[in-house]
Amino acid sequence: MTVKGMLERLNFKFPLIIVKIDGVLVKREDYGSTPVPDGADVSALHLISGG
Repeated sequence: MTVKGMLERLNFKFPLIIVKIDGVLVKREDYGSTPVPDGADVSALHLISGG
């Protein structure tokens, strides 16, 4: 499964989200081509802003 597939499966549709796999940042343009290895430590952070 790719990062994009994982986010879709988890229904994460936030406009500002960053993903790290085993501590390595995945570029947004690479979400569709970056596989999520079995057993990987994946962090998906939803960034928010406001005033």
